[in-house]
Amino acid sequence: MTAPSCWSSTGDQLHDPDSGTSWDLATGRGLEGPLAADALRPRPAFTSFPDDYRTFFPDGRIWPDGAGGSA
Repeated sequence: MTAPSCWSSTGDQLHDPDSGTSWDLATGRGLEGPLAADALRPRPAFTSFPDDYRTFFPDGRIWPDGAGGSA
């Protein structure tokens, strides 16, 4: 199994090189490409300052700036 490619964002769109689809960042709807009729499923998220995050999730992972979730 190969690692997925990194997604990139431009303006209000997210680009997935594996599927060739561009997604709307706000709605998760496919805009262009083979999955344009689909929508991404929402995922739970937690936004916080790193020190606060460590208080609540001491074993959690914090991605470095610019990693885009690939760390």
